[in-house]
Amino acid sequence: AVVPLAPFYGKELGLTAVQTATLVAAIQPGFILGYGCFAMLSDWGFSTRTINLSGASLCTFPAIIVAVWPTFFSLVLFQVLQGIGLAWMMSSMQGALFRVTDPAIFGRALGIMSILVVSGILFGLLMPVFYAAGGIPLVF
Repeated sequence: AVVPLAPFYGKELGLTAVQTATLVAAIQPGFILGYGCFAMLSDWGFSTRTINLSGASLCTFPAIIVAVWPTFFSLVLFQVLQGIGLAWMMSSMQGALFRVTDPAIFGRALGIMSILVVSGILFGLLMPVFYAAGGIPLVF
């Protein structure tokens, strides 16, 4: 919800152009950290379920913080933590998909997963509408 709305957040919070760009780019370090940590968690014997739940909580709880305390720092922290959580969830879900899916229907399974990913991206385009209706707390 941050990337499509970065210009609006920048205007509302009085951010500079560099701060707004930082806000957009902050998810990338999260992905890099997340994929590295995922490998370590797997090596340490954490189950796929535990990693998925941890990733989901890293995507959920920072959003609550942003809704209550909408500042530049909380938005950047949200982006980094969301990147870590999404990396954990994407890696473990794709691994689970390949483990439990019959090889004869891999293509269909990947197609359905791709549709879900794209629908999430398209939902992001609606975020400016939600922002216009209620500001940062409504989006988060």
